[in-house]
Amino acid sequence: MYISVSSVLLPAIIGLVKFSNLSKILKTLGIFLFIVIPIEGTATYLALNNMNNLTLLHGYTIIEFTFLSAMFYQSFDHKSLRKSTLALIVAFSAFAIVNAFFIQGIDQLNSYSRGTECVLIILMSLAYFYEIFKGMKILRLEQHPMFWVTTGALLYFSGNLLLFLFYRSDMWAIIHSVLNIILNVCFAIAILKDAKKRNESWNQPHGIQP
Repeated sequence: MYISVSSVLLPAIIGLVKFSNLSKILKTLGIFLFIVIPIEGTATYLALNNMNNLTLLHGYTIIEFTFLSAMFYQSFDHKSLRKSTLALIVAFSAFAIVNAFFIQGIDQLNSYSRGTECVLIILMSLAYFYEIFKGMKILRLEQHPMFWVTTGALLYFSGNLLLFLFYRSDMWAIIHSVLNIILNVCFAIAILKDAKKRNESWNQPHGIQP
């Protein structure tokens, strides 16, 4: 558990160091990670002291969905996908708030919101991959920062959706922790790739070439 919770420090520290060199999309990720750290820290403190930390999860779910969706919004080429993403941010946030206060309760696990988030992020991830494979604009996917963000998101949310739907055992927390570590490693790789890409573009000679 502790390794999983602290794994967010890896991309967050790299993001802090490289922040000025990041693109707008990866700066969005960096800001999200900076917000996650105090939330994770508070949730862990409450859990260790046998206090209910599920209230935090309601707010965290909205923040997580908003920031990840914003990254997809900036990545999508098609206007229809961008408009749909904005609509989903508003609709999901409203649903999550209603669920917190009127359906499941603010001090209960927000399984309806988390499950819905998983499905929506999976769909956005698939839409992103569909766009890049259809357009064939990216020759080396492993060098593209958003590829790593999307891969991590797809693995994390697909795995958690399967756990949520089909798996009930003591291994749940371990599998979830592994998925969380994979997500944060993918985020770290994305930040490094983006910073490297930006540095290379700045170091290239500018001007009219013969």
